[in-house]
Amino acid sequence: MKHFSIAFLMAIISITSIAQQNAMKHGMDTNYTLPIGIPVHTLAPRINTTTVSGKKLDTDNLLKSGPVVVLFYRGEWCPVCNKYLSELNESLPEINKTGATVLVISPELVENAKKTKEETKSDFIFISDTSLQILRDYDVIFDVNEKYQNKIKKFLHTDIAQNNGQEKAKLPVPATYIINKQGVIIYKQFDYDYKNRASAEDILKALHNSTLLKKTL
Repeated sequence: MKHFSIAFLMAIISITSIAQQNAMKHGMDTNYTLPIGIPVHTLAPRINTTTVSGKKLDTDNLLKSGPVVVLFYRGEWCPVCNKYLSELNESLPEINKTGATVLVISPELVENAKKTKEETKSDFIFISDTSLQILRDYDVIFDVNEKYQNKIKKFLHTDIAQNNGQEKAKLPVPATYIINKQGVIIYKQFDYDYKNRASAEDILKALHNSTLLKKTL
């Protein structure tokens, strides 16, 4: 039993070490608590804010009409984010047919979020969360390590903190949540590797499954 306990403990330490290495590789400062995202089957935090177009938005109202897809991205400087949003936008008409609304959220300043919308030619509802409250509510926010900040400055000519209007560089894990009409999270995609995102197929499958489940109740 003692040997089993030691082996189990060593396995946990190894997994934790790998997770931290992966987090550091993708820009996270592991000296701070790493986000893990809020779990599926829990009530989603309410989003009550203003979109980049200046319109008031409240998920309590949106959910009366259908599900809500909440998607986090890093910033207009991120080529991976821009490519992903552009490609996902091609599936937006099909997503909208399910009655769903797609919210796209980042910590960048409003003017930079508007650039993202223009560059990606997308029709999502963009939200600039400069207060970082939504990112905290959905547990996706992390502190960016200095090495990664310097990398972005060198290769993408962007100061992350300045892009977000903040003194300290913080970013979200590019996670995706789907909230059903009852306000419950039914789907979560969360990966420290910013290159891994929820596919349009995965989003549509979760939305269709939610509709089928409702019809059987």
